[in-house]
Amino acid sequence: MAESGLRSVAPLAGSALPIEAGDVRLTAVDLGSLCSVQPFRGCEEEANKVCQSAFGQALEVSRAGGAIWMGRGQWFLTGVSLPDAQEKLGDLCALTDQTSGWAVFDIVDPTEALVMARLCPLDVERMKPGDTARTEFAHMMSSVTALEDGYRIMVMRSFAASAIHHTKTAMASVVACRTLAENQ
Repeated sequence: MAESGLRSVAPLAGSALPIEAGDVRLTAVDLGSLCSVQPFRGCEEEANKVCQSAFGQALEVSRAGGAIWMGRGQWFLTGVSLPDAQEKLGDLCALTDQTSGWAVFDIVDPTEALVMARLCPLDVERMKPGDTARTEFAHMMSSVTALEDGYRIMVMRSFAASAIHHTKTAMASVVACRTLAENQ
């Protein structure tokens, strides 16, 4: 059989990450396997118990150490392949492999909240590490998770280049404003 010539490409391949502007740093993140979990009606409690015991990730809204909350009744398990999830959760949840469908990057800096303010309507300074929200980011639907030293952004893979472009522009804007203020 002839080879198709198709090859797997990482979601942020060719994005020139990491990018730095002043103290702000934008870096690509590889979460490994990403599996969407949606417990069937009436199976939420049992699915949560299985996720905690088998994968160490609770199905909770906006909590550190748990699965990534993606909306009502839906989470992403990180580092969990679809076959592993099917083995443990197949009777309790609808499961899909999301590994290649999302681009993930971190914005890290002492003033990253200023960058986020240009891109996202959330009051990110009120978020505690581990808090997650589904929100708009640079006019794209996304997931934003607060980290100890910044924010983790997840956007659909097809929006990755646009998200990186807008983030880079916002970073440059923050640095330019800071430089102007220091030089006055």
